[in-house]
Amino acid sequence: GFIVFLHTDNDHSWIVLDQGTLLEKVNGALFAPSFFKEHLSIASNTGIIPMDVLGREFPSHNNVMIVQFLIKLQLCQRISLKGVNTNIAPQDPSSSDLLFFPPLIS
Repeated sequence: GFIVFLHTDNDHSWIVLDQGTLLEKVNGALFAPSFFKEHLSIASNTGIIPMDVLGREFPSHNNVMIVQFLIKLQLCQRISLKGVNTNIAPQDPSSSDLLFFPPLIS
């Protein structure tokens, strides 16, 4: 498979050698149909979820790495809570980032 380089603004970088594992575990769970046992019912009908939800659902993976991976694959976009009129709020009050997943809009 392909090697993916992920870089963040705060001096963290990852080289993902086995992107199939992340695709299977993270994307598979996020985008699985509701009748699959792997399905996670974390999305709202707007496709917007708090970024800290991924950390809770995938505790064995680094949350920032997962987010960067999903953004790199263009499966989601990071948006600010300030610019969104929604009742979805992060559980961590210090966090103001949300993720918008167009494929999860229902």
